[in-house]
Amino acid sequence: MGYEWTIDPGRRFVTIVASGRVDFESSMETMRSIAADKRYHPEFDTLVDLRQMEYKASLGDIHQFSEMVAKLGIYKGRMAIVVTSADHFGAARQFSAFSEGHGREFEVFTGMRNALRWLGLPEDSLP
Repeated sequence: MGYEWTIDPGRRFVTIVASGRVDFESSMETMRSIAADKRYHPEFDTLVDLRQMEYKASLGDIHQFSEMVAKLGIYKGRMAIVVTSADHFGAARQFSAFSEGHGREFEVFTGMRNALRWLGLPEDSLP
């Protein structure tokens, strides 16, 4: 369990799935690993699936995540974040708000269908 991601350079798209127990450090390491991957380009759109994640980020964690995004110069394309719990929805909205200050376009969804639609993808294309 933890983070898994795929990078599809042909579609200019990244999928990140978090499941089970993750924490601040594994979240930061995932961002650094994606940024270092030679197939990745910061302008790729990204789908983040947090529906099975067991981690409640603090406000400080969320702020540091958005600062890391800016520092690494990643996630300049659109990002759809899919959550199911109210706690995760609030945390993802806060991350989105912090990141907008760095010129990012992130949206939070409670269902995969709307997230895929917002990204312009067919509903049957991903998890």
